[in-house]
Amino acid sequence: MACNVITRSVARTHPGEVRETNQDSIFCSDPAGLYAVCDGMGGLASGDLASTLVMKGIARLSRQRFDASAIKDTLRLANLALRHKSQLEGEARGMGTTVALLHLSDRGFHCTWVGDSRVYLLREGTLRLLTHDHRFVQELVDQQRISADDARKHPRRNWLTRAVGTDPELEAAECTGDVAASDIFVLTSDGVTDVLTDGDIQSLLRTGTLDQRADAIVENCLSRGAPDNVSIVLAQIL
Repeated sequence: MACNVITRSVARTHPGEVRETNQDSIFCSDPAGLYAVCDGMGGLASGDLASTLVMKGIARLSRQRFDASAIKDTLRLANLALRHKSQLEGEARGMGTTVALLHLSDRGFHCTWVGDSRVYLLREGTLRLLTHDHRFVQELVDQQRISADDARKHPRRNWLTRAVGTDPELEAAECTGDVAASDIFVLTSDGVTDVLTDGDIQSLLRTGTLDQRADAIVENCLSRGAPDNVSIVLAQIL
């Protein structure tokens, strides 16, 4: 399905400085206007399998006509497939993945997400977070029990409240909005946002080509130790 807007995208993924494997998966299709980041979990093999399975479904989706309903159906089927595979293989911890998915068209943007992979919008130099983390600490922040700064240091900061593959029924979140020329949409795994603040990301994205900006994000994460896999997708409206 053509996206009907002219876009250009770049993507980067890196295992980081600590993890031996990369359980993140990324997807970009400018013709379809479809972009995604997944961050797998559930053990070394299971996390990689989970993120790859979801991304294969997204890739199939990009080759056909789709809408918001089809996106949700794709994630729902992936959720069922992961739960079934986990049961067949006796994976006690289960297998799951976050997903942040962006669709761009002449009607605007549509974000769908589960977990703590994020989508941002950089417009006229200002970065705005479009998604809302499905994390235990985010719930504490929402309830005003802790501050956003406290959440970054909380011992349970990585506890997810939702993921693809972990619950019988998948509850994906969505948001929509308009698009404008020069908008840059930013999709990241938590390997980026647990290391860099939103202010850091905004500063690193203000200048340079898309490739240079993506490289700057990854390089800054690596220079700060990158304890997790690092993935980023940048999609610009031309």
